[in-house]
Amino acid sequence: TKMLVTIVTYNPDEEFIKNMIRKIKSKSIEYKVIVIDNFSRKPIGNLESVDYFIQFDNNYGLGKAYNYAIKFAKEIGENHIMFLDQDTVILDNFDAIKVIKEAEKLKNKGIKPYMLSINIDIAEIEHELRNSNFYIAKMIVNSGMILNVNFAEKELFLEGLFLDRLDYEYSYRYRKLGILPLVYKERMLSLSLIHI
Repeated sequence: TKMLVTIVTYNPDEEFIKNMIRKIKSKSIEYKVIVIDNFSRKPIGNLESVDYFIQFDNNYGLGKAYNYAIKFAKEIGENHIMFLDQDTVILDNFDAIKVIKEAEKLKNKGIKPYMLSINIDIAEIEHELRNSNFYIAKMIVNSGMILNVNFAEKELFLEGLFLDRLDYEYSYRYRKLGILPLVYKERMLSLSLIHI
């Protein structure tokens, strides 16, 4: 399983982003990291261990950045894509590859594991999925969201929506298509207390 981890930034704390990237990259060689900057007012310096860096010529919002990343992930042959906010703390047990492998086993139960999350703190949980490490959610937020690239390419984000509306609409659309948002039970990330 190959994964493109996407961090969208706008005037970020560069040291925080560098540490975030280092921690992700230390977990597996399967992770490639792209930072998409939404036209920060101050230039972003060298992010040394980032695999790809894209700087937009305007602040187009999260939807456009996510769609760019989905198309880019497809182009470079990645199977999955994950989105992280610029203030996300990667916990020591971060293992999105493990989550994907466990989710793939759910296909035997007729579940399409195309929308996953490792952000249990900010998800609207409906109920536990029996005999698994997942909850079924009504809604999951974008930070910590993992998508199957082939499916996501057909269901891009609505670029005119912002923040919470983007999360809600995307989860709602997937549910209408018969895709259940699945949240992993083990907490693998959190929001930085510094940035809240």
